[in-house]
Amino acid sequence: MKQPLFPNLKLLLPLVIFALTASTPGPDAMAQAENPYETEVRRRMLADDGLPMEERKIWAQALEEGFKGAFEGLPWDEASVLDRVDTIFHIVIEGIFADLGPTDVVPVARTAFDARRLGAPALAAEGISLYGLSEYVREKGIRLDPRQVAAWARGVDSAQRLGIPDYIAQDFVAEAISSNWSIRDYEKLNGALLEAVHRGYKPEIAGRYLLIAVERGEKTIDQIVTEMVPYLEKIRKEEAERQRKEGTSQPTEVTYDPWAGMRERPSPSGGGSQGAPPRKPEPLLSFVPAPGRQQPKRQPPPPPPPPSRPAPVATAPSAPPSDYEREQSQPGRLVYAQPEQVLGQMPRQAFIDEMASWIGTPYQWGGTRKILGTDCSGFTQGS
Repeated sequence: MKQPLFPNLKLLLPLVIFALTASTPGPDAMAQAENPYETEVRRRMLADDGLPMEERKIWAQALEEGFKGAFEGLPWDEASVLDRVDTIFHIVIEGIFADLGPTDVVPVARTAFDARRLGAPALAAEGISLYGLSEYVREKGIRLDPRQVAAWARGVDSAQRLGIPDYIAQDFVAEAISSNWSIRDYEKLNGALLEAVHRGYKPEIAGRYLLIAVERGEKTIDQIVTEMVPYLEKIRKEEAERQRKEGTSQPTEVTYDPWAGMRERPSPSGGGSQGAPPRKPEPLLSFVPAPGRQQPKRQPPPPPPPPSRPAPVATAPSAPPSDYEREQSQPGRLVYAQPEQVLGQMPRQAFIDEMASWIGTPYQWGGTRKILGTDCSGFTQGS
């Protein structure tokens, strides 16, 4: 009787299958090795020819370590990968331009990324996270929490949807950072601002009331929010009465004192009733990009007429038009100081609108913000 050619085949087969399975990487290992987010982050960093290769490798290593576990559970389609990696590099590029190293920049990029995972709108989350690169925040050792950034970003997005000027939303976030507001307090105050605007009150007056009341520290957040509507209604009636006396029916530029009704008691800083309580310098950045929305434009005063010129002699050639006349006849064109020398690309109307948006800003030494106050350098930087 013949013996089988491979008598122990049945015994060897399970051993072969086990060996092949053990040598093949599992799904988790394959996913980790082929993670498209990690691949894209490293590819972009190493492709940045603005840095020497050695620096690119240092940044790539720092990003790899700083984003461990950040990409788990995210969709792997190309659009999602590119969109979320964009958030990382918006922060990284700003940090490199500011001459900051990976130690300062990578945690801020991770904060913006994690805030987006919590549902924060992309542009608002990125813009708010950039506060983490400011000298003020770094010197104070403030670490922005993704949950805070997500809450602030949702608040900014809601304010912009209602047409509230960006600088007001920015001031709420800056105060939340510098004064260490809780998420609950921020959401209450920002919600009160949204409610005031929804009721038709002016956002500048509502925002200034809320911020100043919190700054004074004499009342709780709940008291401030409760007393907001009566205060705004009082201001509205005073304005309506003034318009009635002046015989005007059109809304006028704000000329009343937004501090009215808040000076009955001397401030803790000793400001008393002689003026606004002094504030500390405001060195925070004022940058929160608006997601595709423009600020409401105030009507600027009419531009001054061009300087009068003597009538040209009939036999002489007509004088060439002045820079002002050329600009008026071609709105939106580039402004030239000398032929063929471009100095800027801002349309005239955009420049006028920006300047007009600062009208009514109180003076504050060291300030940089429209709603709470600014000085000359803060105005120059902000505008």
